[in-house]
Amino acid sequence: MNEIKLGSEHKVGIQEIDDQHEKLAILLNELYTIMSETQYYEEIETIVTKVINYAQLHNRTEEKLFIKYNYPEKLKHIQEHRNFMDKMSRAGEEYMTAFKSGDGNVGSASVKIWWTLKTWYHEHILNDDKAFGDWLQRQVR
Repeated sequence: MNEIKLGSEHKVGIQEIDDQHEKLAILLNELYTIMSETQYYEEIETIVTKVINYAQLHNRTEEKLFIKYNYPEKLKHIQEHRNFMDKMSRAGEEYMTAFKSGDGNVGSASVKIWWTLKTWYHEHILNDDKAFGDWLQRQVR
């Protein structure tokens, strides 16, 4: 595992979205730090909840822009948001089950949450969000 590095390739050209991506990176790196330094799973649960809540806010922001500008790929992009939230919900349930049962799988469940978030962060921004940003830039010229 390693921290998320936010580079220029993550910029989509929409300031509000770029700012939210930066905030998500900060939260994800906070999760990485907590997972690396502690076995206090309540702390991990707290930051995962923050990340998920912020991701939901971010998704709503994007979806409002899709509607405002009539983005032709809005349904596909919204479905990607739903798929991510479903995946996170399942990972969160696995984590809570492991945490409550004390069966020793909490660490692997934490890592699964981290990789799910990190993979989504990079792939979603570099593919879906970047495509939206490029499309929107062409529309407002």
